Amino acid sequence: MGKYQIFETARGFFWFNLYASNGRVIASSELYQKLGGAFNGMESVKKNCVDRDNFEIRRDIDNKTYFVLKAGNGEIILKSESYSSPSKCLVGIASVMTNGITEVTDMPKPLADKLVAMQRGDACHNCGSPDILKHDGQSRAWCGPCLGETAAIKPAQSNKVQRNAKCPCGLGKKYKQCCIDKS
Repeated sequence: MGKYQIFETARGFFWFNLYASNGRVIASSELYQKLGGAFNGMESVKKNCVDRDNFEIRRDIDNKTYFVLKAGNGEIILKSESYSSPSKCLVGIASVMTNGITEVTDMPKPLADKLVAMQRGDACHNCGSPDILKHDGQSRAWCGPCLGETAAIKPAQSNKVQRNAKCPCGLGKKYKQCCIDKS
């Protein structure tokens, strides 16, 4: 059975590899800004790897073949290494279809601790920060920065015209140079 392994870059981004049962890397994910994004990516691979139609074979600059796995929204969630022949690329796709459904995840202890805290609700559901401000109705915890990023929780935008914005009167001037004194 294959496994996923999560990594963190020196700049705090996350990505994962999918390994075959022989220990070789089959494919890698994109970079994610948040640990929660990497886990969502893995869940998307598990969901989408069972359908051959979600895979696309491509050619790289050296005319070697590789494949990508796309999510339902068309975004690439996994990319393979380059293969010397299309038949080997098809074997790689079959390996993702077999090993991608695994629940086994390997990660460094600090990331594992962060994940456990996220699942318990002791850390932010999105980034893993222990500085929690709010729990939503689904037992998820949120930190301040992620709480502000969440569209459902963002404050309503004001209808007030900003000083440097184009004036709504239509003359093409900045509001501060046109109608600000009239309001």
